[in-house]
Amino acid sequence: MANNIERLNYYEREYLRSFDLVAEQNYHIEMRRRLNLALHLWGIVEGLDVKKGEVVPGVPDQFYISPGMAIDAYGREIFLFAPYILSEDDVIRNRITVPDRRYSLFIAYATELGTPPSAGFRVCDIQDQYTRRHEAYQIIISDQLDDSVDPKKAKIPSATDELSDDPAKKPWPIRLGSVDVATDFTIGNAFPKNRTYIGIRAQRIEAPVATLGDSAPDANRPISVEADLRPRKNTIIGKDFEVDKTKVTPPPVVDPFPSKKGNIKIRHDLFLRGEFYKQVADNWLSLPEYIKSFMPDVLTGIEDLDLPGASTAMETTGVHTFTVSTTRLKKIGDAHATAAIASFRFNDRQEVALIVGNPEQISLRILDVTTTPVVGQDNARKVDVRWAISPTDLNNAVFRSPIIAASISYMVVCYP
Repeated sequence: MANNIERLNYYEREYLRSFDLVAEQNYHIEMRRRLNLALHLWGIVEGLDVKKGEVVPGVPDQFYISPGMAIDAYGREIFLFAPYILSEDDVIRNRITVPDRRYSLFIAYATELGTPPSAGFRVCDIQDQYTRRHEAYQIIISDQLDDSVDPKKAKIPSATDELSDDPAKKPWPIRLGSVDVATDFTIGNAFPKNRTYIGIRAQRIEAPVATLGDSAPDANRPISVEADLRPRKNTIIGKDFEVDKTKVTPPPVVDPFPSKKGNIKIRHDLFLRGEFYKQVADNWLSLPEYIKSFMPDVLTGIEDLDLPGASTAMETTGVHTFTVSTTRLKKIGDAHATAAIASFRFNDRQEVALIVGNPEQISLRILDVTTTPVVGQDNARKVDVRWAISPTDLNNAVFRSPIIAASISYMVVCYP
């Protein structure tokens, strides 16, 4: 394609033929469409909603496409100036042969010749004598598009590519929604779905500023976005800055880091009037709860020891096992426990003297405390407290313990 933009140069008494006027038209049409491609991304500009309602007074509600406009990938404008009622005629026209099925609904650019010359002005040896070219639209119902026109697979033309005015050779349907074809080949349902709206191709957006200067009331009027703003890449507020992954603790496990899309960088302060939520596992935690998830949870309590009634050694030992759980941490990463004697109860004084002679020789102590995970419970820990009592019966060989009841207090520190 030669880089040659040509427009007519008129002069007095110039002899103009039909191809000169065609060239004049083509210049304006092509430049306008190239401007559409250069500034806009293809899609729906306005309207073209798929609705159900009363289109014709007195007739039951019908599924229809509302008036609107779209621009396709070749820069061609598509207009619908009145509601378009979806009917079985569209099913027949699109050669739908399988009923009771859902199909995609599209609108596409169309053009056709019309308005023949008035009587007495037809030329005998020229075919296709029409005085107007109608720019119209075509409604397409299909469940499969050719790859050459499928927006997910086809090459999107640029402003410098060769542009075609022939929709038969270069079609580009724009999806409006879906339709359900009933068993009797009528339209059973229609609704908007997976629509593509027009975009703007620009690096900078500047809001208009009042001519009175920065002191004018609307000098700092912001650029407003009416619908959701969904960046595909990163959002950077203020001057950009680098994030050195070698200085991140703990070291990131993903690569690349930071991700090439989805990050938000803020050069200075972040002010938040609403709440902050962070997803942890399957739950969303508010900022206070999220901070708590980094903090250890301390569990305390008292447990009664099960003491044996007799022993065959000078020192009686045992292990008391119990389970603790935390509701604040979804998962315990590590846990440390400690325990102490909270209380104990002797036999009566005569019985103690009979067993050991001197009460000062009695000792009840904690040897060690260990914790282990509980299978199937991420927020629980099993605690083993190993204890010892000494001496047992020194005066009689019946191996009795002078302590008949005891309890311990414990503290378990659970780390996330």
